[in-house]
Amino acid sequence: MYPTNNLETLANAWNSLSVQILESQISEYFLYNSQFVPKKIQSKSAFIEHLVRKFNAIRVLKDFGRMSVKAELGYHPSLNNQACIILTQRIDGKTEKVMLLIDEVENLITNISVCHTPDPEAAILKDRKSI
Repeated sequence: MYPTNNLETLANAWNSLSVQILESQISEYFLYNSQFVPKKIQSKSAFIEHLVRKFNAIRVLKDFGRMSVKAELGYHPSLNNQACIILTQRIDGKTEKVMLLIDEVENLITNISVCHTPDPEAAILKDRKSI
């Protein structure tokens, strides 16, 4: 019911804004889907570039006190209690939550899906502390 090592690694990458701790866990045959990004990312290298840009932008906003990000481990009842990350992003006073789901093959992440449906608020968190 609770997360895999790769899910924990992904949460730690978000909490520390560090692509390096995640990079070795991404499969060369990788797909990234997001309900917020119209085009799928279909390779490890393209995803790493995307995440580096995203983390750099978040760092700048954090430095100005405009943004915070927290990744928490949990599971979602409507997805047969599938392990997930609930990512809470607060920017300029507005809070958004999304759910990150992963697929794995041979202990490597082959897919990350970012979604707001089903509702991330319905997820059951492993604990209320950040990782």
